[in-house]
Order: sequence, then C-alpha cells, then structure tokens
Amino acid sequence: MSGLRYVGVNPASVIASDSSVVNKGYIDQVHDSLAADNDYIDGAVADYASAKPLIKPDYVDAMKADFATKDQLKTDQALYVARSALGVANGAATLDANTYIPDAQLPTLVTENLVKFVPASMIYLTSQQSVESTDIKTYQAADLSIADPGYPYTVAVFGAVAGFCPEEVDHSRRSGGASFGKINVIDADGNPYAGGLANNSRIMDVFPVVPVEVLDGTPEAITGDLNLTMWLSLLGGSSYTYDPLGFDFWAMVLPTDEVS
Repeated sequence: MSGLRYVGVNPASVIASDSSVVNKGYIDQVHDSLAADNDYIDGAVADYASAKPLIKPDYVDAMKADFATKDQLKTDQALYVARSALGVANGAATLDANTYIPDAQLPTLVTENLVKFVPASMIYLTSQQSVESTDIKTYQAADLSIADPGYPYTVAVFGAVAGFCPEEVDHSRRSGGASFGKINVIDADGNPYAGGLANNSRIMDVFPVVPVEVLDGTPEAITGDLNLTMWLSLLGGSSYTYDPLGFDFWAMVLPTDEVS
C-alpha cells in the first residue's frame, strides 16, 4: 500500500472539504456535555427520590417479616381438614341446607331426649289466702305451661305450699284446729297430676306436693303442649289459710322411653 499514490482531498482543508469527518475536539466537547457522570447520576437519583420515595432495604425487610415462612405454611396446612374427612366418623361435621348439623353426625347424647325442668309460668299466691270451700278449684295458686318438646312424654310435678289452720283449739288434748287443706294440680280437663295435704297445725308449715303417679301408677304418654294449674281448697273443717312463704311449683318432663 505504501507504493500507492494518495488521491484524497487536501488534509489542510479536511473539515471544509469532507463532511463525513468530525474534528476530535468537537466530539470531546459534545461528549462532555452529554455524558452522565457520577455527579449527574447522584443528583438525578436524589431529585427522583425526593419526588417519589424509593423503597429502602429496611422497608423491604419489614415487609418480608409479614410474609409466612415455608415452615409456617406447612404448619397451617396441617391444620386444614381434608375433604375426605367431611361428614365421616372422627372427621368434621357438615351443615345441611338450614345450616344445622345433620342428626346422623351428632353423638347420641345430643340426639337423645333428655329430661327437662320446667318452672311455674305464673304464680298468683302472693299473699295469705283463706279458703272455706271443699271445691278443688277454690283458689288458683299458679300456672305451669309445658311446650311440646317434639316427642311423647310424661311429667312428674312437684311443689310446696305453706299454710296453717286458723281455728282455735277446741279440745284440751288437741294441738291443732279442726280444719285441713287440700292441694291439687290438674290439667285443662281436670285430670290430676299432683297433690298434697295441709295438716291442721296452728303453726304455719310448708307441705309437699307430689306427683299422682307416685300413688296411682305410671301415667300415659303425653303429646303436644300441656297446661297445668295448682288449686288450693279446704279438705275438711271450716277454714284454712295458705301463705306464699316457701311456695314452689315445677315439673320434670320425662321422655316416655325414660319411664319404666
């Protein structure tokens, strides 16, 4: 190549005569004005950070602390109930269309008919009452209402009523008066469910009311609602006084399969 003759333009006028060649000084000047040096980058980042806060390592670490670890996920997954365990023995109960647990999935203790306690729904004996008639419906002391439990049942009715004989002793050897009281618990048809006797003591005492089945045998099964009333009357004599002190009236609802 050294033997070839140069046929290009005059080097002295290269800038003016050849537009494809750029002076190095010009390139350096342009590069210096456009190149992003460290100072420029730091300044640009600082400006951006002030306008739009950047996520710092501390923030990332704090957020990571809220995520569950692999071990935690495994532990939580172990607590889930498998679909195959739904509605089966020793598994998890399911709900029916009414959001109830089906009877088939309940233990026997939950589905069996248990004995229930029902207290008096209304008590009228709130002050001393004197009775002078042997009609069992002389004075109504209380009501007791049993709602239909959904199965055949019988009831054992109990209570307590205080009273005394107001009469004077009519004989030197007599400790009490000549009058006695009678307590009856009946249903709307007059069928007896419990009863008690009040003696002729002139000192007030509390007398028990016991179920009639204790005396007359096991009653027939009941279905539906049952309303009972307690009545106070005179058994014999001329007058007897009842008092609210210690009054009680309640019933046990017994499923018929519990009665022998």
